Amino acid sequence: MEPFEYRRATSAAEAIGLAADRRDAVYLAGGTEVVNWLKQGIVSPPLIIDVSHCEFDGVTRDNDTLSIGGLARMATVAAHPDVRAAAPAVTQALAASASPAIRQMATIAGNLLQHTRCPYYLGTRHSALGTRPSAERRVPSAEPCNRREAGSGCGAAEGDQRGAAILGTSAGCIATHPSDLGVVLALLDAELVVLGEAGRRVVAVEGLHPSVADPGVENTLIRGELITAIRVPLGRPASRARYLKIRDRASFDFALVAAAGYVVVEDGVIAEARLAFGGVAARPWRARTAEAHLIGRRPIAESVARAVAEELTGAVLLPGNRYKSELMVRAATKVLLDPDAVP
Repeated sequence: MEPFEYRRATSAAEAIGLAADRRDAVYLAGGTEVVNWLKQGIVSPPLIIDVSHCEFDGVTRDNDTLSIGGLARMATVAAHPDVRAAAPAVTQALAASASPAIRQMATIAGNLLQHTRCPYYLGTRHSALGTRPSAERRVPSAEPCNRREAGSGCGAAEGDQRGAAILGTSAGCIATHPSDLGVVLALLDAELVVLGEAGRRVVAVEGLHPSVADPGVENTLIRGELITAIRVPLGRPASRARYLKIRDRASFDFALVAAAGYVVVEDGVIAEARLAFGGVAARPWRARTAEAHLIGRRPIAESVARAVAEELTGAVLLPGNRYKSELMVRAATKVLLDPDAVP
């Protein structure tokens, strides 16, 4: 870990002002992600701005919107009575995330801003020589990763593909985004309230990450911006949606495939449908093609399988991850047709 200056901000305005003075500063909230970046040499900022004492950490509800502060802790949000009652899939996604200890520390905004990654991203090594990392001091890695070393190659493309993405991939990266919460928020058309030097703006959760994997871009925020709130529209989608995560271990594992969704059946056919996936792309994947294909179909497993197949048109299936296509069908079938059985 390289030396850095530490500053604590007590308001969003103060934090943004500090970041404006030092363009290569990094924000620190719960620390469950940023501290790992520091230890692994992923970032080496000269200034770290602690925003954990800022004011945007509450959870409020009005008639049609749930507002969650960007600094609200994951465990706090998961247990909040308004969240549990009005948006149960949010609680399900948070409960399936990380470990209980991390959920006590990690923030909602930090969860969404996790880096898209795979084992090759975490395996790239940097030299500890010198006070600041540079291209000359980096140790050549046996595990190339374009996200860590631009132009080094994608190790997963010819190596361990089991967790790799199958949708929205690029020649440079087939990693997946790890957020469980992001899948549910994308499903519910949630928005992010973002504050920066230029003022306040609203960003759709679907627009937080590039639509196609870009090794050089983690998210679409402008440097120095803070996510101060997440706004979740309430109503039928939020109350009906459920979330299912399929992983190797029941604790502390990223999703191999995750699904969030719901359907409304009228006169024996599907009149309304929403579906989103995790573990299959470099961002939470809203399956709009599948949604459109479900409308007017009977609520049976065959309809779901055909809809997911439509969504997978153009998917890049590799020998090590082609199983994900079938897993997507099974996960979607469960959340759409048997939501009461979703844990």
